[in-house]
Amino acid sequence: MDNRKGPIPVVVVKAGFASKNGATIGIVSSRPFAEMKLNFPSFVEGIKDGFAKPGATLRREEKLTFSGHSAVRLIGAVASPKGPIALNILTYMVGDIAWTISCSAPADNPAALAETLSFVRERL
Repeated sequence: MDNRKGPIPVVVVKAGFASKNGATIGIVSSRPFAEMKLNFPSFVEGIKDGFAKPGATLRREEKLTFSGHSAVRLIGAVASPKGPIALNILTYMVGDIAWTISCSAPADNPAALAETLSFVRERL
């Protein structure tokens, strides 16, 4: 069930990365349909709703600044048939576009998650 308030945004995958050790990165932009505004707090709540599903755990939420923009980082895990997956999700708004960088890796392979996170740096 989708409990988000407001319009569901148009989502476009901008880039992806997968390594041999199971690490992945996805960079996604989300924008509202024409004539609508994207409500960032509701957008973040929509992402957090995914952690309410069975097998998912939100371990930490933090507010920070990323490349000069207010951002939210969500750190958690989800169950998979191959074992738990560690997630590190960073989302922020630039104008009326929400950007989401999602890094994941097998939870039992901290080096794989470190590899994905090494690609996510502020580029000023």
